[in-house]
Amino acid sequence: MKTAIVHYHLNPGGVTRIIEMQLAALAKRREITQIQLFAGAPAGNLKLPPGTEFICNPDLNYLDGNTLSEKEIYLKHSRLIDFFLDATTADTVIHAHNLNLGKNPVLTAALGNLVSGGRRIVNHIHDFAEDRPANIAALENLIEKHFGRRLRDIMYPVRENCRYAVLNSFYVDRLTRLSIPADRISLLPNPVSVETISARCQKAEAQAKLRRVLKINPRLPNYVYPVRGIRRKNLGEFILLASLFKAGANWIITLPPLNPVERVEYDKWKEFCAAEKIPVIFEAGEKCTFKEIMSSADRAVTTSIREGFGMAFLEAWLFGIPVVGRDLPVTRDFRAAGIKLDGLYEKLAAPGTEDFAFLNQPRQMAFIKELSVNPAARREFTAANPRLQGVSADFSREIITENRKLIKQQYSIENYGAKLLEIYKTLV
Repeated sequence: MKTAIVHYHLNPGGVTRIIEMQLAALAKRREITQIQLFAGAPAGNLKLPPGTEFICNPDLNYLDGNTLSEKEIYLKHSRLIDFFLDATTADTVIHAHNLNLGKNPVLTAALGNLVSGGRRIVNHIHDFAEDRPANIAALENLIEKHFGRRLRDIMYPVRENCRYAVLNSFYVDRLTRLSIPADRISLLPNPVSVETISARCQKAEAQAKLRRVLKINPRLPNYVYPVRGIRRKNLGEFILLASLFKAGANWIITLPPLNPVERVEYDKWKEFCAAEKIPVIFEAGEKCTFKEIMSSADRAVTTSIREGFGMAFLEAWLFGIPVVGRDLPVTRDFRAAGIKLDGLYEKLAAPGTEDFAFLNQPRQMAFIKELSVNPAARREFTAANPRLQGVSADFSREIITENRKLIKQQYSIENYGAKLLEIYKTLV
């Protein structure tokens, strides 16, 4: 069985990490006779299993269709069709990540045509363009205006040679509402694979490095948000928690955004913390490794408002670290698997009935400042949000051990490889 994995790029980030684990999982399956990886940019530091064929094609990378002439659009579309027909065979399963996200509408159109022509394709959905107005508008403009095709037919074809892999049961429901038959949708939770971190000396070494490099207070626990600080990660809420509980922990964010547009808001948060003397440590991941940061952490915090899979709710437990912060609908699958997530809150009631997460940046900043200078307002806020106490609550060793055991069992690379193979076999 042959497979070709496709993504826009292989920059460090969530999808690239999943692709790396996907390659490792498939390499262990004897039924897989050929693995190809196609991306629009070089593989960088990605670990490729022996025998994996990597092809870099810039036409696969992010593309703003609004900047192209009609001639350029048709030329790129034709080149992409020819590329897939030349690089793969009719029995290859083309496994495309975030095919419908709108980051390259020409690629979406090309793969849609390949589906219509009978090629076997798995559409692996991590995120939906429908949640991003600019992305869905780009798809509508290019596919309906330039190619005269109904967008839904291209994005969500109902054909025997097309399958959908989704990260959570919430996404299954979403596709079902789009009239995709249940037998064409596969629940494919991401694998979670982190080296076992248990030796006391490893933790001590990591803590020593963080103290030295980040100049943190050695007497306080480390509360880490292991994330790239883009808007949907809701950094303002993490900073609110740091302001409320700053005397009790070192508050650490790992990475800045790569997108210059996202960087504007991020830099304003850095300036705000400096001006208000909120001791948040930014960009720790540029000075220490992910493993070092997580090995030295005492809590993993998440304040994100939207996640496709929700790796942040699982990964930290493998390091023996409880997860606290904002709950999201994706955790229903984790709880159904028996994983206990008692340190989470559903919302933070701000002035009136508004949820703090959905205030704009200036209002979030004003609210944080008000709580810092007004003890009565701070008491009122904490009284209205009693589950905030879960952020600093104690977790028993039994809960940590059991969660770790369940995650290693149910979200292993071995299980992931078996599920991938099951999906591919439905297309053979």
